[in-house]
Amino acid sequence: MQDYERQTGIVLVNHPLAKQLVDCHSVKSVVAVLRERAPVAFDGDGGRIVKVLERVVSVLHGLSDSVVLDEVTTVRHKTLMGVTYF
Repeated sequence: MQDYERQTGIVLVNHPLAKQLVDCHSVKSVVAVLRERAPVAFDGDGGRIVKVLERVVSVLHGLSDSVVLDEVTTVRHKTLMGVTYF
């Protein structure tokens, strides 16, 4: 995340899309935000992109409630020299 910030000058948690996604608490709400942000990417594909995206978001959403992810996040916080990005 530090590389992204250095290359773009944008702190990822301050990115407008990240701010929208923080309020999403379901797979459908995440997909709806992404559809709104990139409607052209979803047009004319017969729903394939949406299906793949829903699967990916579903896995990530499941991990977000996982104890394992909490432990990984805690370790990551400690290793980023005290800077919290999450």
